[in-house]
Amino acid sequence: MASVTLESATRRYDAPRRGHAATAVDSLNLTIEDGEFLVLVGPSGCGKSTTLRMVAGLEPVNEGRVLIGGKDVTGVAPKDRDIAMVFQNYALYPNMSVAENMSFALRNAGVSKSAARARVEEVAEMLQLTPYLDRKPSALSGGQRQRVAMGRAIVREPAVFCMDEPLSNLDAALRLSTRAQIADLQRRLKTTTLYVTHDQVEAMTMGDRVCVLRGGVLQQVAAPQELYRRPANAFVAGFIGTPAMNLVRRGDVIVGARPEDLHIRTDGSATPGPRDGRPFSSAFRAEIQHVEDLGSTVHVFVAPVDVQGWELINSEGAATPTQRLTVEAARHSSPQVGDVVVVEANQQALHVFDAETGNRI
Repeated sequence: MASVTLESATRRYDAPRRGHAATAVDSLNLTIEDGEFLVLVGPSGCGKSTTLRMVAGLEPVNEGRVLIGGKDVTGVAPKDRDIAMVFQNYALYPNMSVAENMSFALRNAGVSKSAARARVEEVAEMLQLTPYLDRKPSALSGGQRQRVAMGRAIVREPAVFCMDEPLSNLDAALRLSTRAQIADLQRRLKTTTLYVTHDQVEAMTMGDRVCVLRGGVLQQVAAPQELYRRPANAFVAGFIGTPAMNLVRRGDVIVGARPEDLHIRTDGSATPGPRDGRPFSSAFRAEIQHVEDLGSTVHVFVAPVDVQGWELINSEGAATPTQRLTVEAARHSSPQVGDVVVVEANQQALHVFDAETGNRI
């Protein structure tokens, strides 16, 4: 096991059509502690996979450096970094059995056949792959193939695991069970792990800490609940959470309210909207436009009525086309599309950001 540190790590690509280099990762300073499970998350093109590939040695570092276990490996070949990769597409050899796939790296490293087989059998039992050791990948399900890819990495006993969206090819139910298994395995093995995903649910449920990137720039790195409860800026606030935080821009501030912190009144009272124009400063009327009853919870999408000066925005700061808010309603409520209701916010749970910088106030 070992820590991983990126010091002002920068990766640029030539962009001849633009006449300049495009920066994929910009002066990233980040440390993954020894034995930590850290998740990189962000929208497409944010630089998360590039960051992982720089750590693995698959992408060069134009500026800055990468350290593994305190050793500068910036110019070291991937095979000499003691890192095991798990890819999105499994990357299994189709002509080899499960056992042969899992032992391939060991045999190349000069490990004896008997020792390699013993290690493969140990890991196969851990991953519930023992019945499939003699099968070829074509005879396995997607989840089984991903476990084989995991097993191939585990048998090497590397200092660091690098996982690049390993669950994105699985269906929803299989992703749920496999992410729990990966998190459990990492806790048992205590191997430093850098995990890339575009799925914030994976990020929030698997990582010891989560690193949010945007445009190659680090936005915030913190424990999942810290990200959720105290986002560093409006981008993190709008990106982390399902459904997303409601963000309203007015003047020089952005005010955010999570759906569970907005409530539909049931007493029938109504107000004309916030008199001072500040978002969520008092109860306001809204028309129900859509309802999603998920069984365990109800999401109600409402459009404010008679409220002036509000602009609903997304995590990128752009105005939302529908200009509607998301409210989490009571489980046994029965809101109806077209109804005009009164919505109020939990004033103690609001988030306020600077409209120019996006930073938390």
